[in-house]
Amino acid sequence: MTIDLLLREHRNIDLLLTFLQRELEVFEHGTRPDYEVIRAILSYFEVYPAMYHHPQEDLIFSKLETRDPDAMSAISHMNTRKSSTVCTTPFKLLMGPRGS
Repeated sequence: MTIDLLLREHRNIDLLLTFLQRELEVFEHGTRPDYEVIRAILSYFEVYPAMYHHPQEDLIFSKLETRDPDAMSAISHMNTRKSSTVCTTPFKLLMGPRGS
């Protein structure tokens, strides 16, 4: 089911952000991070959410709006936060305080 897939992807996104944070902490401690891991995570965030994940969420929000406009208005803030916050998080982690 689509919702199960999206929930699984959200858990995977959390894991990827955790791995990225760990690699950045390695770098901050003066040792060499695994740049291939960093590159793979950033590549994922550059492509996958916009091309696959968010369109599925948009479809769900669209169906909800059609079936229950009141419910949609109660949760509409969720639809606008995802693409602007989650997708930029890895890049904000890399840039640190200067990138904010």
